[in-house]
Amino acid sequence: MMERLHSLADALVLLHGWRRWLAGFLAGAISVLAMPPLFFAPILFLTLPALVLLLDGADADPSPARKRRSFGPFFAVGWWYGFGYFLAGLYWIAEALLVDAGAHGWLIPLALVFVPGGLALFIALPCAVAGRFWGIGFVRIGILASLLVSFEALRGVLFTGFPWNGFHSALGLHDALLQGFALVGPLAASFIVLLVAMAPAALWPAEITGRGSRVAVAGCLAALVLWTGFGAVRLAQSDIANVDGIAVRIVQPNIAQADKWDPDLREQHFATLLELTTRQTSLNPPAPSHVIWPESAFPFLLTQRPDALAAIGSALPTGTTLLSGALRAEPRGDNRAFYNSIYALNDRGEIIDAYDKVRLVPFGEVLPFESLVDRLGLRPLVSAPAGFEPGTGPGTLQSAHGPEGLALVCYETIFSGFVRQGVLRHQPGYLLNVTNDAWFGSSAGPHQHFFQARLRAVETGLPLLRAANTGISAVVDGYGRVWSHIEVGEQNVLDSPLPIALTATPYLMFSHWPFWVILALVLSTSVYYQRRQKPVLA
Repeated sequence: MMERLHSLADALVLLHGWRRWLAGFLAGAISVLAMPPLFFAPILFLTLPALVLLLDGADADPSPARKRRSFGPFFAVGWWYGFGYFLAGLYWIAEALLVDAGAHGWLIPLALVFVPGGLALFIALPCAVAGRFWGIGFVRIGILASLLVSFEALRGVLFTGFPWNGFHSALGLHDALLQGFALVGPLAASFIVLLVAMAPAALWPAEITGRGSRVAVAGCLAALVLWTGFGAVRLAQSDIANVDGIAVRIVQPNIAQADKWDPDLREQHFATLLELTTRQTSLNPPAPSHVIWPESAFPFLLTQRPDALAAIGSALPTGTTLLSGALRAEPRGDNRAFYNSIYALNDRGEIIDAYDKVRLVPFGEVLPFESLVDRLGLRPLVSAPAGFEPGTGPGTLQSAHGPEGLALVCYETIFSGFVRQGVLRHQPGYLLNVTNDAWFGSSAGPHQHFFQARLRAVETGLPLLRAANTGISAVVDGYGRVWSHIEVGEQNVLDSPLPIALTATPYLMFSHWPFWVILALVLSTSVYYQRRQKPVLA
């Protein structure tokens, strides 16, 4: 067995030209099996070492002019790996463009090339930089993992940020693996995944692997054991109670995106929401204190429909608060500004509070570089004149009684820093996420989005209440455990108590600072030992 693995490693190192690029592309694409919804994390023990071995081959391509490592081969391997990874992980963006194929279908080839191609730079560039310090044994693993996770951090903030499908997503395999997020957050989790999964490559070639590399590999495995053990102990000691007097009903209307804004179906959609709100179930739950509808639930501007407000008041039991996604408009000069918002309404149909989405989806809700893309004829996917305006900051929503919830509209749940900022500022009792993933059908997209929302619950220790138009709607406790949920493509209601919030987590208090300290130690130690050795294939 070991002989076959070494033969495969040798073959990967010796690949050249397009064969090396194809191997990188396939390794990246296959790595997505570790992400939601499959969570087949063991695949990374093959694909990430393959990336390292392909870079070993790139190390054998010295610059003809300078007789030293060339930037190009390392960059190319990383880019092809990243292109495969993001193409396979984000293929579902094409489904959003098919909702109105006549207007946006022509963009599919461009979206499937330029989106993963641009994101691939966040893997290509760290691979290219790592190539300048390439060595043998574990040092190349330490350097590459440190740079990859650093660029993953940059991906979460540059150009509005897109921290989607970080390597930490592979830890969704089991609830125990999620608990470490409460300690150190998603970047440290990605760092552990990279170090552990790439560790087998530190033992190649076996004839020149030193004792230090073997010790480092053992240390990575020990870190994984400790990470898992911490999670198992934390879950074993968990004892979640419910918030007294709070009963939640989450409504999932399952309205197809192609039908959502059809003027002839507006009243039917609104009637569906009201019927689900008042539906009697066989469980005979207590009257809800909170009813939650998904993002942009109303197919009209609610403030222009007093009849709709009255119907809501009639549908809600006494003392019940409706928390619903809605489009909101306010005058601005001769025009109106539009917001993607959440309303809180009381049992008289009165709007008592509102939150406006802050982190808007580029090209979906707002056009970056608007003057340029407008000349190209591009329009936001969401139907709002001139796109949406952003809100002013993270905020909570009031209810008739019970704790306030931190409002998060759709895309905002993927930003751990944004959620952390809102929790520290407002001290909410739960996270409230309304979303409309109908754009992405039954693809992997809704599952990936839901997993990221679960991580915010673990990081903050707050329960999550999530209403999604077509799924996945759910109640999640502060340990990231799914109490109950409605699958993608189902029309149903979910009745549940509200789990209590946990005490403040270390990640909530210290953010990523422990991770950056660990990263600096690993990177500096790896560079130090790299200076004392020769390249793999000089």
